[in-house]
Amino acid sequence: MTIRFDPPYVRYDAAEESLVVEAAALGVHLSIGPFRKGAPLRVFVDGRVETSWDDPDLPLFSGVDALAADHPVRVYLETLPAAARPHVARFHELQLSAIRLMALGDRAIELVASAPNLVWLVLPATASLSRRQLAALVFERRVDLLARATGRPGTAEMRCFVERFAPERRTAYEREILLRALRRPPLLHAFRHAPLVTTARVRAATGLSEWLHLPAVRAAIFESERPLDAYAVPELARDCHRLGRALGIPAADFTAAVRRTRTVGELRALHDRWAARARALDDDGHVARVAKAHGTETFPPPPVPGTSEIVHVGTVGELLREGREMHHCVGSYAEDCLLGTSFIYRVLAPERATLEIRVRDGRVVVKQIKLACNRAPAAATVAAVRGWLVRAGGV
Repeated sequence: MTIRFDPPYVRYDAAEESLVVEAAALGVHLSIGPFRKGAPLRVFVDGRVETSWDDPDLPLFSGVDALAADHPVRVYLETLPAAARPHVARFHELQLSAIRLMALGDRAIELVASAPNLVWLVLPATASLSRRQLAALVFERRVDLLARATGRPGTAEMRCFVERFAPERRTAYEREILLRALRRPPLLHAFRHAPLVTTARVRAATGLSEWLHLPAVRAAIFESERPLDAYAVPELARDCHRLGRALGIPAADFTAAVRRTRTVGELRALHDRWAARARALDDDGHVARVAKAHGTETFPPPPVPGTSEIVHVGTVGELLREGREMHHCVGSYAEDCLLGTSFIYRVLAPERATLEIRVRDGRVVVKQIKLACNRAPAAATVAAVRGWLVRAGGV
């Protein structure tokens, strides 16, 4: 959401060539001085006026093209050189810092125009610089500017990645995503042939870096229009490994089968085929094999007691029946349940679902809630499960 500053909270002082912002509700009373003087900030506090070179980080110039010609923000922007004006709104944050950088002259304006992503990365590092140091920064090599932003030596590969990155609005959140990527050389290498480097793609690749060896992950991130679909791959792959063990498939074979899938759709299809085979297994025979391997078919007591509507699944046989009834692969979770790393419940209301919880750092967390055929639950079902956990003191 973009905050709009309109009159009477903002006005243009023609005599001072300044933009004055006074919004008591936000605790803001300041003025931005002339561009030709470096856009100094004057802050009004308890009747005093303090000059500052801080950046209050107000998105004053976002959406400026939609403002009337006599709007104070637009009037102030018109005092900037024509070459500088279009570039201010390219930054959703630190707009005043960008203005001050361009106030250093034509070379600075050219840097902002030709390398907006690089400038966006380095702007936070300019806050502590003097005017003289800021002027010197404009003449630094771009790999050196990258070093300022990332805290490690800049490289040509990093520079290329930054130039190709297509942020949505250049926010602090997007900057952090980009910086995390720049600190992982293998990830930069993985993007070398990607046709488009977007925030969503980089976020997915950063979060799933340990899964980039799988073709399905790479295809979703680098080739599809839905890169966030890649987040489904780790759970699908883990489920396929569980299903492979349940079906008696050698580890090397089920691992190779997962690696051969080229897309998320192919991996999901493999998962569904194996899940159908697992549901068709003879319950007595499967239970006997698991009991022989683990010495029991009964799961450890759950961390949160069940209720009449959220019933703990306590044995391998019950787990297999839950998977068959709900048409999903929960039956393959037997080993996790026997080891006490996973706890499964039958949710009976407000709708029929299967719940998995786990314990992390002493806290109970909901791993997943699935309806029949792995459909997503209604919000009421999620709320009912969380309410049960809260009442039980599990969260």
